[in-house]
Amino acid sequence: MTDRSRKSIYVLEREPQVRTMLEAGLTADRASISGFAGHQECLERFAAKPCDLLILDLDGCGPDGLDVLEQAKRMAPWIASLVIVEQAAVPCAIKAIKAGAGDCLDKPVQQDRLLTAVETLLARVGAATG
Repeated sequence: MTDRSRKSIYVLEREPQVRTMLEAGLTADRASISGFAGHQECLERFAAKPCDLLILDLDGCGPDGLDVLEQAKRMAPWIASLVIVEQAAVPCAIKAIKAGAGDCLDKPVQQDRLLTAVETLLARVGAATG
């Protein structure tokens, strides 16, 4: 597992601008943040070094995003996860929660909601592993 005082966050987002926005919005002084454009790259890094929080953009609820979530949860059931879905994508959000997502935000992601969700999920990981 990662250092308990400094959490690690992986952000899986295909769009470079959105990935940069998400990374910039997170508190870098309290967490190590790594961004990934591809599912395979993210899973390979995760297999080598699991993170504390996995943030995934489900990109229209395609099977690849849900597959990454399911595989990550199999490798490290304790990780927290946050999925980002299109507005009004209730079926997608339900699938993500059933696959193990700890929370779900819709697009466009509001900075305050992102930070609140990240803090809550990281606190849960800390309580579960601490």
